[in-house]
Amino acid sequence: MSEEGTLKLGKKVAKPKRINSKTGYPMSTDKQIKNATEQLKLTRKFLKNNQTNPYKSRNSQEKIEDWCWNNSAEKMDNADLEYKKGEWDKAEKLWLACVAINYRAANRLRIMYQKEHRFNDAVQIINFAIDSPVLRKVNNGLLCYGF
Repeated sequence: MSEEGTLKLGKKVAKPKRINSKTGYPMSTDKQIKNATEQLKLTRKFLKNNQTNPYKSRNSQEKIEDWCWNNSAEKMDNADLEYKKGEWDKAEKLWLACVAINYRAANRLRIMYQKEHRFNDAVQIINFAIDSPVLRKVNNGLLCYGF
């Protein structure tokens, strides 16, 4: 009888975690890594195609939002890719570079820190993001974590 035949009905078998052999951190599936790679390529293409006077005819609030997004988009997508490849140290550095202007970076760091049982770091990074004057300005004082 096969292994599947010996399992009780209704119980799911957990798939073994893929681990990056160089770093020891968990990895995502090949499909998730491929999707993250494609997202990074699309972001780079978008930023390259929109370099000519992106702030023309924008009000000051929109200019701040554009600046924040343009200065964090590629790093955020690159960090997501590194995280999925199991390169958590690289991802952390990229997210830290964005945390003052992008709530999503703080939230992704929080998740990673919690997985590493670095709970004090998780709390500190969220508190830092909440106190960021740039994020308050971009979000008009509203806390938005679900990007």
